[in-house]
Amino acid sequence: MAKREQIEEKIADLEYVEKMTNDYLQEKEIVTLKFSKNGSPENYVRERYTSRGNRFYNKKGGLMKIDQQYYMKQIPNTLKSRLTKLVVSKTSDYYVKINVDFYVSIQKNESIKRSVLKEKKIILPAIRPDIDNFEKYLVDVLHNIVFDDDKRVISLDANKYYSMNPRTEFEVEITIIKEW
Repeated sequence: MAKREQIEEKIADLEYVEKMTNDYLQEKEIVTLKFSKNGSPENYVRERYTSRGNRFYNKKGGLMKIDQQYYMKQIPNTLKSRLTKLVVSKTSDYYVKINVDFYVSIQKNESIKRSVLKEKKIILPAIRPDIDNFEKYLVDVLHNIVFDDDKRVISLDANKYYSMNPRTEFEVEITIIKEW
């Protein structure tokens, strides 16, 4: 019997699937962290190269380290050592979901009427930087703080809004299946 047929047979066996699921998820735990940072959201900027192959300086590298330190300080002390062990262990089974809201500033020359509509999320920011650049920067900053590799992020829900108080607010949900 081919491996595919064996798998299909086991999937059809509901008792087997239930037992395997219960065994696998026996130690499952969900850890939720909430973060907030005032100021305009940062966006990812890739390094640029000259025609001779010389790399331009990427000033975001220094900002990422500052933001990593900032977010690390927001993690409760009771979880810091556990997350560090989880990140260092390449064999642990865990998954990360991120829900993030990026609030970009309302232009100063905007009318009062449009500013109110933007603040109330009626007018949304279809402007640069693109939301995927905000996401990339955030995921890179959280690397080695919340997860060991980007592959751990299985869900990323991002929104971009206007606000008179620009900021980044997000929640990280870590589903820990097995810690080794």
